[in-house]
Amino acid sequence: AVLNILTGIFVEKAMKLAKPDRDRLALDISRNEDALEDELRQMCKEIDANQSGCISSDELSAYVKKGKLKGFLMTLGLHIKDPDLFFSILQTKKNCQGEPDGNVSVETFIQECMKLRGTATNLDLQVLTLKVNNSVDRQRLWEYRQRQYHMESKELLDELVRASRGVSVT
Repeated sequence: AVLNILTGIFVEKAMKLAKPDRDRLALDISRNEDALEDELRQMCKEIDANQSGCISSDELSAYVKKGKLKGFLMTLGLHIKDPDLFFSILQTKKNCQGEPDGNVSVETFIQECMKLRGTATNLDLQVLTLKVNNSVDRQRLWEYRQRQYHMESKELLDELVRASRGVSVT
């Protein structure tokens, strides 16, 4: 019986030691993220042909034609089926200072690639739902205000018409 208890204690301790430590997992994830960012930075040096610190649509297209971009991004969990659409999404972010509109800074490119990795999480979907609901609420408020403005304008116009005809305005 004592041997069974000792075996149980030993197995329990071994199981605890076999479980990955949360701090260690967090550190590993952080290191992996840093390594991915470094790889993206290296790729961006290749994409940014003029080394301006910004990526233009032409530079990205030229790099895509070399056949390197899609495969590399797929290894990061980014499945880019349409590079032009992907770049247009990036263009909605910060533009490069002193560069023509439509260019994307290397740092923005890296940050957005990191954000776009993998699949959407429940949190991502909840944030999207919240934003859509807020947009719908703002649209409804705008429509209400437009109806109010239209009604007030119609009333003022009616008063002006009556006044111009000499009808007493109340």
